[in-house]
Amino acid sequence: MKLASVFFGLFCAIGSSYAQGPYAPNAETPGTAAIHFSSEQFVSWASEIQVIRGYKDLANKSLGYVNFGTAMNAVGYSDRSAVSLGDSGVAYVYFDGWVVDEPGADFAVFENSFNHDFLELGFVEVSKDGKNYTRFPAQSETSTGSQISSFDLLDATNIHNLAGKYKVGYGTPFDLSDVGLDSVRSIRVIDVVGSINPTIASKDASGRLINDPYPTDFQNNGFYTGGFDLESVGLINYDGEIFVGEAEIAEQKTEIKLYPNPMISDLTVDVVEASEIRIYDLKGKVCYSEFLKIGRNDLQMIRVPKGIYSVTVINSKEHFVSKLVVQ
Repeated sequence: MKLASVFFGLFCAIGSSYAQGPYAPNAETPGTAAIHFSSEQFVSWASEIQVIRGYKDLANKSLGYVNFGTAMNAVGYSDRSAVSLGDSGVAYVYFDGWVVDEPGADFAVFENSFNHDFLELGFVEVSKDGKNYTRFPAQSETSTGSQISSFDLLDATNIHNLAGKYKVGYGTPFDLSDVGLDSVRSIRVIDVVGSINPTIASKDASGRLINDPYPTDFQNNGFYTGGFDLESVGLINYDGEIFVGEAEIAEQKTEIKLYPNPMISDLTVDVVEASEIRIYDLKGKVCYSEFLKIGRNDLQMIRVPKGIYSVTVINSKEHFVSKLVVQ
């Protein structure tokens, strides 16, 4: 135990001693962009979150999905509880009004890193209509000469416009002017797969591989974590009075059809390209998943109990999310 304590102390001390990149340094350092959760800048917090769980390890999908935390852990005021997204996992973040573009940061995303330098990263995207998302231009100048292993360190000054840049309690800020939008009504956070294996790697806006701790498939008392852990989303420039008009809603389109809804035991899904469907209960647990062929797919789900679920259909063109009622 003493040796472990000494190692952890060295880990923390060494991790905070270097800063060589062009971007803002870690939290509690002069020049940082981190915003503490207690800041009066925050006027509201995310009111609803839907999570599409990712894998424990994308390179070994047979291990299954992560299951740590629930979406409710990331709703509301930052309290250090979190939901694990897993490799390539996705969180859809909603609020009652709109985040609007004003000078400076407009919102901030919180992760639960225990240390300034153990950083699990995520892409951040925003949408005006809840269907079409624009990604913030992420930058990662971390060397890709060798893989950042599970407990290796990252230098925050090499990271920009990626959630997870700062330790727990400090939000990573985002400015809507970076994506040219004057207001948004939803935010999407997508786990960065930090592997430098090009077949599964994530890339930044400049086409560089993003190297962050990988793999991170950890287990504790039957709960599995991996990838980005969403802790909360704080809103800075927020207008609860703005609402979307009917004409704009009518323009929302999808090539995926799912019916009937409500359903009893059979569900039909029409897709125009190969997809994957996942159905989640209200605790974020995957209770049904299947790969879909192009065209009509008739699914028998007699083992899915009555209730309200979140259904997602994922392909290369879109992430379709809908409520599903089983009667």
